[in-house]
Amino acid sequence: MKGLKLECAKCGREYQYSLGLFTCTDCNSLGFTNLLLRDPEGMLLEKDESEHRKTPCYKIPGLNRALGIPELYIKDETFNRFGTMKDRRSDVLVRLAQHHGFSKIFCVTGGNLGNSLAEFAGKVGIGCVALAPKDIPKKILEKLEKRATLTKVETLFDPSQVWTAERVVENFPDSLDGTANNPCSTRAYTKIAAELSELNPELIVVPLGSGELFCGICQGIEETGMRAKVIGVSVCDKNPVGLALRHGIDEVALEGTFEERAANKIAVHFTPLMPIIMHFISKGHMFAEISDRQMQDAIFEYQPYFEQAIEPSSLSVFAALEKLPLQEKGKKIVCVLTGRNHTSEPLGHR
Repeated sequence: MKGLKLECAKCGREYQYSLGLFTCTDCNSLGFTNLLLRDPEGMLLEKDESEHRKTPCYKIPGLNRALGIPELYIKDETFNRFGTMKDRRSDVLVRLAQHHGFSKIFCVTGGNLGNSLAEFAGKVGIGCVALAPKDIPKKILEKLEKRATLTKVETLFDPSQVWTAERVVENFPDSLDGTANNPCSTRAYTKIAAELSELNPELIVVPLGSGELFCGICQGIEETGMRAKVIGVSVCDKNPVGLALRHGIDEVALEGTFEERAANKIAVHFTPLMPIIMHFISKGHMFAEISDRQMQDAIFEYQPYFEQAIEPSSLSVFAALEKLPLQEKGKKIVCVLTGRNHTSEPLGHR
């Protein structure tokens, strides 16, 4: 993959792509990644830009009225093959593993990533090694036990479950690192921005989580020349990433900051992407915090607009939109619906 480049988000230094290179050591600690993957020739992402390859983007009139946002669009990632935005990441990781001759891919998952990755990998004879909390929903747990080599842990919200790139290599030397350590994980989501370029929204609202989606869309906006800004949504005082952003904590300090999550996939115990998240925040992209009560109210208030259950993290964006200033509600806004909530049925809407 000679056309791939790695670019430091801090100093701008460029590197030739190398499988084990995740950080610019001139200006970053080894436990965190600050490298953006540049793919000018589209080697990792599908080149077919025809409509049937894109996930749909549509309005729900009743939802728009409820939020007071006439130009609100839903970018529906449930239309990916296995019902989640994680399918984009899985596709890239599997092709990368094939190229480099890996027999397995390692991931840390709350459910959807592991299930998606196991499906994609299994179709080409690659194994999936998944680390997951033992309390994930039974349906997802059963799928992972069938399709992946699964290790269950008490919780991912513990310092013992910080999986840096070095630790992954040490414990799983025959597996491709499929965590956020790998710049390819973020790269997979740049295509969402490309698919939205014709619509040309002013704001794109996403769950913050561990930052892969946020960073990937920010990078895609930069590469397509769009003027949109991304808002990453976090639960106040529940997500270490949000805490770090609010207080300007550097990436090393974040490693010791842990809280229980308030909603599925909106909070994480650790992310190696803090340098890249900080970089895009400095460029004018934003994060918004909602309370735990606002998160629960959003689930109650906005789930009925969808015929099937969706990820609670998807509903967090609507809680954030409720808090937008009136002048912001007149803008063209896209919310990314990240995935279905443990069901194989496609979503409808009211």
